[in-house]
Amino acid sequence: AVTYQIPLTLTLPPGQYQLRVSATSKKLGKGGSVYADLAVPDFTKAPLVLSPIVLGYADGSHVPVGRRPASQSGLQGAGTTMGSSRPVPAAAGLGVSIARGTTVAETPEAVADAARLPFDPALDREFTRADALRTYFEVARAGKTPVTMTIMVVDATNRTMMAIDKALAADEAGHVDLRLPLAPLEPGAYRIRVTATDGRNVTTTETGIVIR
Repeated sequence: AVTYQIPLTLTLPPGQYQLRVSATSKKLGKGGSVYADLAVPDFTKAPLVLSPIVLGYADGSHVPVGRRPASQSGLQGAGTTMGSSRPVPAAAGLGVSIARGTTVAETPEAVADAARLPFDPALDREFTRADALRTYFEVARAGKTPVTMTIMVVDATNRTMMAIDKALAADEAGHVDLRLPLAPLEPGAYRIRVTATDGRNVTTTETGIVIR
């Protein structure tokens, strides 16, 4: 068996979507497909929004990662213009942070570089205690307000097993990249939960993992 992953950036307006991916091996004469539902929030309307959490291995990708040149990434010719004056979180499925009036088709190579996450994400959701994870998410806010947040790992009974407090200054970019060691956790199902507040608004995002 050969396992590898191919990163691809999609720029989408807010809404509900179903992502469908299919692959065919000419050598084996076989193919397969997978569907996934995803939601793209409207980051320009809510006063405080967290992107979904992206997970990766702290020691680097555990499978080969195949990249295509930016000219073949599907960004060229898209002509997509983001109308928001606020950067849109890349981790939210929109692909790249773009300021008002920037057209994707103008500089596809630059867009592809800007869209890349700080590490290769992992498709795995089952890990071992020997693994350490990198977690990445972004905070979008209406104005220059300080934000405090707590990153927690909770078990199946909602008991907090690990907690990290972090604060963002008013002029600090809302990019959060943290390392989470799994060694202190016993085998079982957990949720990585982020709760953020600007003093008036509170928002939460979470994702599930299993430790074998």
